[in-house]
Amino acid sequence: MLDITKGIESLTNFKRNTREYLERIKKSGHPLVLTVNGKAEVVVQDAE
Repeated sequence: MLDITKGIESLTNFKRNTREYLERIKKSGHPLVLTVNGKAEVVVQDAE
C-alpha cells in the first residue's frame, strides 16, 4: 500500500539519490510515485 507521507517524490530527487530510494523500496516493499512538475508520472516498485 502507498504511504502518502513517504510514497511520493520528484523524479529529480530520485535521480540524485537512486541507490537510497531503491534500498528503501526493497526494504519496505511499498511503491514510490515519481512526479514531474508536480504531477504523478511513473510508479517504481520492487519486482518481487
